[in-house]
Amino acid sequence: MRRPVGILRWFEMLAGLLIWAAHFMGAYVISSIGDVASTAGAPEWRTANVAFSAVCALALIAVLVVTVRRLRQSPRDDLDGFISGLGAMGAALGLLGVIYQTLPNLIGY
Repeated sequence: MRRPVGILRWFEMLAGLLIWAAHFMGAYVISSIGDVASTAGAPEWRTANVAFSAVCALALIAVLVVTVRRLRQSPRDDLDGFISGLGAMGAALGLLGVIYQTLPNLIGY
């Protein structure tokens, strides 16, 4: 009989996508506040957005490292391997998304 999947395993599967969603909302909030205070393209707001994006990217890299390590330790045909693989894929997708969403701030529109 299979053991039930605990809440930490669900978090492992969804952590990358949750960080990416938080980055999307945070970048939007920073740009909106910057647009109200002065202009969203002002250097200080772009710098704040890039710094926030760097923190999110580091968190995604940490999730990716943890899930890939767990994936290498678990057998391929086990539920643990599926969960770790799904978590690694979500973290990689989230990292690509954060990089893509940060590019306008890095290149200056």
